[in-house]
Amino acid sequence: MKISYYLFLCFLFGSVFGCRESKFESIQSDISGHLKLVNTYKLELDELSSYEFFNVRPIGEDTLAVLNSVNYSLDFYDFQKGKLIDRIIIKNSGPEGMPRLYSFIYHNTDSIYVLPQFSLRGGMIINQKGEFVDRLNVGEISLDLGTFVNHNSSGQSPSYIFGNKLYFTVNPLSTDYFPDGYTVEYELDLINGTFKPIDFIQKPGIYQGNKMFLSQTLNRKKTGPSDWLYSWNMSDTVYLYSEKLGKVEVDKIYLGKEKPIEILEVSGLTEEEQLILNAKSYVYGNMMVQDSILHRIRFLPMANPEDILYGNSNPYLVKDFEILSYDLRSRKYLGSTGFKGGIHDPRVAFSTAKGIFLPKINPQYRELNENYVEYDLFTLVD
Repeated sequence: MKISYYLFLCFLFGSVFGCRESKFESIQSDISGHLKLVNTYKLELDELSSYEFFNVRPIGEDTLAVLNSVNYSLDFYDFQKGKLIDRIIIKNSGPEGMPRLYSFIYHNTDSIYVLPQFSLRGGMIINQKGEFVDRLNVGEISLDLGTFVNHNSSGQSPSYIFGNKLYFTVNPLSTDYFPDGYTVEYELDLINGTFKPIDFIQKPGIYQGNKMFLSQTLNRKKTGPSDWLYSWNMSDTVYLYSEKLGKVEVDKIYLGKEKPIEILEVSGLTEEEQLILNAKSYVYGNMMVQDSILHRIRFLPMANPEDILYGNSNPYLVKDFEILSYDLRSRKYLGSTGFKGGIHDPRVAFSTAKGIFLPKINPQYRELNENYVEYDLFTLVD
């Protein structure tokens, strides 16, 4: 497997690799309007849980739904109580079960969509009591390899339900990159099972040419039935798409800093060279939306990039990172906040109206504990 594709997968799907202790200095907040730590929540784990909170969805402000792949369940935690408050067991076979449990969409107490890996076919709907409600109505579609629809449905690019439509992004199965003209966003009509490509959303021009770049990963959030935010990990620009009365508006939001990041090709490089290139480069990460505030993670170059070759380290768990904040309503850049690597796992951060939740589940974190998971809550300085 090419190392660029390996990095692509580990970023999207949260693969955890052993990492050495980070030796890098914290990056200080550089201007006003940055984030501040306001609380730390501790969620108790039982004997059927682990700290691997990789596929999660906040429900309101105080509840977190967690896909427990090992136990084949959906677990619900209360931040205020600090403990598990509900668990839905999902059958892994049979007419009311599903193999290859992969992701979920919490629509409401009567409609929780549970999705298998690689395809929406076989997905099902359950309710809060764990009762089987229905199967997804999925028609024919041809993508990559036959009828496989390699839907992302991750924390970086969640799937959404608006009305009777399911919106999702797809990842190529047959290539290590997004080919030119490749449609990344689709709509599934839940009533008649038909697919519709959202083909006005394409990769940015800097990615064109079918070349292997350092990171082909994207982050996407859908903020309404006709609105999308797209962030490509080697682009300083976030793209806001709005479809109104059949017309599409594209707003390009520059969310870099004083110097644009460099788009780097990896074709012809060895695996070690690709790892070192990643370690010494800026790469954007997860994107979070808190009301009208857009937060974007940017991973910073390592002081000693050759260190990445030791201990089978994942660069996104080792690197220091910063969070850039931007007000979508006033179109104003608010500031950046720096974080030391090796404590949080920024790939699976999420936001609610309260702020940004960063989990302390990095394998390097010295106080990582099998009995609980900690979340630090950050919000904007007044």
